[in-house]
Amino acid sequence: MRCKSAIEQPGHRSSRPTGKPPPRNHANPPQALATDPDRRYNADTFLRNGGRMTSLLSHISAFEYWRHVGMPGFATPEPSRTTIAPPNFAVSDFDWLVNTSVLSRPLHGLTSIKHKRTNEPAVRHVAYQELPFGSVCSISPEQRIASPELTIIQIAPLMSFTELVCIICEFCGLFTINESLENPLVKRAPLTSVAKITAFCQRAKGLTGIAKTAQAVKYAHDRSRSPMETAAILLFTLPQQRGGYSLSGARLNRKITLSPKARKMAGIDRLEPDIVWPKAKSIVEYDSKAFHNQEARISNDARRKNAFTASGFRVITLTSAQLNSKTEMDKIATHIAAAAKKRVRIAKPATFYAKQKLLRMELLHCDGVHRKQHALSERAGQQVERTKTSLSWLADDDLA
Repeated sequence: MRCKSAIEQPGHRSSRPTGKPPPRNHANPPQALATDPDRRYNADTFLRNGGRMTSLLSHISAFEYWRHVGMPGFATPEPSRTTIAPPNFAVSDFDWLVNTSVLSRPLHGLTSIKHKRTNEPAVRHVAYQELPFGSVCSISPEQRIASPELTIIQIAPLMSFTELVCIICEFCGLFTINESLENPLVKRAPLTSVAKITAFCQRAKGLTGIAKTAQAVKYAHDRSRSPMETAAILLFTLPQQRGGYSLSGARLNRKITLSPKARKMAGIDRLEPDIVWPKAKSIVEYDSKAFHNQEARISNDARRKNAFTASGFRVITLTSAQLNSKTEMDKIATHIAAAAKKRVRIAKPATFYAKQKLLRMELLHCDGVHRKQHALSERAGQQVERTKTSLSWLADDDLA
């Protein structure tokens, strides 16, 4: 299956032998698929199979909308059993989202028919084939949107590998980013999960961006609470070929059962550490001035640390300054590896630290995806916290 933009050349036709029927999605399949060898659809076919004349938001526009889900006035779209893109995309259906600066122009939509170019501020992408089950969600009866899983695949070609992993962590995490707010970090329920994206990739073979997404999701984590937590766990867990320390087995914000002694100290049975390596009995707690400067929070952090220690865990406090320092991160990674009875072996230090330098720049100092002809808008591409630090983390002692 292939999804091409309406501004590209005429669509790809399947080279599959005509004597052998193409594989079908058996979850609510439309009847037309059994008799349509080219698997192309028109408005009549769409309506005959119970479809509505709706518009399907996709690609960059879908990404921008999903980032607002969870905020006041933005309910989570409901999953739809639809597997066919509508025949048309009406820009007017989403004017209210453009006028409120939720979506940027041009709007991106998915249709089942290639349309002639118009003066409308829209890019119509064409899905010539049936979409994988779970590709569509409903905003309203007349407005639909690509599911979080499909949206990630659609924007994958526009992003670097590290940026894509960060976006997957955000969609699977407990936060979103809204740059228009004084505090851009907004809490919300996860839109999807690593397991759901992995399963969707297996159903969506052939889509543009699928290979990159399938590779990126292997390194993503569920339940991140902030971009800095995402940055920390990726620096620890990504393979050395990508600038990480290859410390696998880490979990984000997963509850652990406390020992009887620790329960008395904490007053509860279970706690959620920021990052935990269960087998190594090691915990990393991220201490950010932005969120941990209140006296009550400091007292709570101390109780948490005491409870984790009483349960047999080694607790390491990680600050933003340490996260920006190669020397400090080397020490922490070595400590965690020793707890797991392993060693951090760096075969080619010069190559490794050069890659880690680039990784830190993307994780900690990225102000958005760079604009290209079809790149994400600066507002839509924001996926990491704005930090007050500049490239000063490249200190002389770190380069030695």
